Amino acid sequence: MRFHFIGIKGSGMSALAILLKKLGNDVQGSDTNDFIFTQNNLKKEKIKILEYSEKNLKGIDVVIVGHAFINSDNIELITARKKKLKMYEYNKFIADFIEKYYSIAVSGTHGKTTTTSLIFNVLREHFSAGTLIGDGTAFINKNSKYFVFEACEYQDHFLVYHPNIILVNNVEWDHVDYFKSERAFAKSFYRFIENAKEQVIINGDDKYLKRVKGNNIVRFGLKKRNDYRAKKVTTSKEGISYELYHKKKLITKVELPYFGEHMVYNSLAAFATCSSVDIPVEKIIKGLLKFKGVKKRFAETIINDDVYIDDYAHHPSEIRATIKAVRQKYPGKKIIAFFKGDRYSRIKIFGKKIAKN
Repeated sequence: MRFHFIGIKGSGMSALAILLKKLGNDVQGSDTNDFIFTQNNLKKEKIKILEYSEKNLKGIDVVIVGHAFINSDNIELITARKKKLKMYEYNKFIADFIEKYYSIAVSGTHGKTTTTSLIFNVLREHFSAGTLIGDGTAFINKNSKYFVFEACEYQDHFLVYHPNIILVNNVEWDHVDYFKSERAFAKSFYRFIENAKEQVIINGDDKYLKRVKGNNIVRFGLKKRNDYRAKKVTTSKEGISYELYHKKKLITKVELPYFGEHMVYNSLAAFATCSSVDIPVEKIIKGLLKFKGVKKRFAETIINDDVYIDDYAHHPSEIRATIKAVRQKYPGKKIIAFFKGDRYSRIKIFGKKIAKN
């Protein structure tokens, strides 16, 4: 089939375009001329990036529209509607797409991209699997049976997904331009949790998620009530280590080259999720050790004695976690932090906390 993407440089859109190309489809898309890092992967896959024009829709079977364009006066959107072409908004196409696979949706305010990548690294060691990650990365083949993807809560977009497993890392108020209160934000996650076909995996230490009840709930965290629990957590310049317990039984000692307490939680989420699809602990550890990081998440460049770290941290809690991780890995270095906001609404609500952290 021939697919055209309106807004193809978006992180999710670019990843989906790559997925469809890997499945043997003819894929192209349009966007602005501004450089966005996702276009590097698109070029590697030889996916055309065009300027907006009604001519781009000639011979196209399906148009996939980015969220930012669905209510716009974009010439391609107008033309597609006039021609009555088959159209999907990004998340609604994903909702249909995942029905072909055993699907795992990774959600939560923080850690979605990293945790999705961690789980995929494990799955691919054991199964034929595909993924769609929020840094623009995607992988799939025609034999893939499992599919793990990032499920974003913005504007309730994830409510159209009905995956086999839902993982929720944490719930902390964000996207304040749409969710007008922390309570409204949490309610969206409660609704999403109800969409799981089989199992829900949650951070049992989270103040909102610990209220969730049900026979299909698996909890992870550092506190006693969790099914998967890390005890005797230690951090050093080499990484993190802890004892992994399941149902109060010691399973193994875990040592990983990760930095920050948030990575303890992310790895616990991966253990809980991958154990739910019957992957042995030793294979989970093997997959986790192959994790090399994701784009714009603690991405390091070292020049002489200076270390430059690029991180997408855009929320007060994420900034605090990133700086703690830097102190763990580089305890003797002076830290200079630069912050570039990505939403005026976040600055308005969280500005003082961002400055403090």
